[in-house]
This record gives sequence, structure tokens and C-alpha cells, in this order.
Amino acid sequence: MPRLERHPESTYTAFATGLFDPSRDTPSAVAGPQGHAAAKRYNVYRNNVTVSLIETLAAIYPAVQRITGADFFRAMARSHIRATPPTSPLLFDYGRDFPAFIQQWEYAQSMPWLADTARLERAWLDAYHAADVEPLSSDALAATRESWEPQTTARNLRLIREARARRNEATDWIKAIEDRLVTKASTLAQTRA
Repeated sequence: MPRLERHPESTYTAFATGLFDPSRDTPSAVAGPQGHAAAKRYNVYRNNVTVSLIETLAAIYPAVQRITGADFFRAMARSHIRATPPTSPLLFDYGRDFPAFIQQWEYAQSMPWLADTARLERAWLDAYHAADVEPLSSDALAATRESWEPQTTARNLRLIREARARRNEATDWIKAIEDRLVTKASTLAQTRA
């Protein structure tokens, strides 16, 4: 079994930074069988890392890729990867700064809304992975600040309930809130009279 040698931290730094800068030479500690230089192997690995990060960004920002087209997106993602390599081992965390990069990237200037699209996609992903919270209770949904709110909200909920019913979706929970709002509206109307 080959003996694993311990390399100084600078070797690891050279290995990692070289992955994102194709102009850098293969680190001297990277060697193939019998100690021969392994530039081709390192370049294959470098390419695999870049491709996997491009695919990660494409998975996080599918609408941006659809808008720009795959070739444009891949070029933009590759530039982003070289400018801002990952700092976390979690791929989910990568690309948080991609919308800011898009906003500054010279080739995306003709699409000033593209960065906002990316921000929306990131917000959706963050919300999707956020911890579940307790849903609002019907009391909270029926709470009002203005006297006209219960009746208006009940009317809006009725429209939502009817649309959901046409799609054969559950509506009991909406009806319960709607009924409470109607009751509250009539109580408020009686106290004003």
C-alpha cells in the first residue's frame, strides 16, 4: 500500500486555488504513478469541479438559464466560479452571490432584470429549505385592524374558495375562516349602529 505523505497547508491551498484558475500550473505535489507529473489528471479534475459547479448553479437558477440560453448561462456561471469559488462544502450554499455577480457582469447588462430573477429564484430555494413554522391560526387570519377588513377579506376568501372548489381542492379550512370573518363583520356593524 502506498504511503500517504503529509503536505504543508500551502500545498492544499495551491491545489484548491489552482482548481479555479486555469492559468495556474499543476501544483508540484500532484503526481501520478511512479511520481510522474499529473497535469492532465489535474486538468480533468479541474474541469469536473467547474462543470459540477455550473450544474449546481443551473439547478439553483433554472429560470435564469432558460432566459439566457444554456451557452450564455454556462459562460456566465464559469466566470462567476472563477471569480468566487465555493467557501462552504455544502453545494446548497454556493451561488448566493450569483445575483450580484449577474448585476455586475458586463455581458448581462442588456438584461437589467436578470439579477432580480436570480434573486427571486434564490429566495424561493431558501424558503423551500427553511424550517417549517407553525401555520397561521384562523384567529390570526381573522384578526382585523379596520372595520371594513372582515367583510372585504371574507369576500376575497369566498372567491379563493370557489376557485379551489372548481379544481376539486379542499376548501373546508377557508370556509371556517370566512365564516368567522362574516360573524366579525356583522358584530362590528352592530357596534357601530
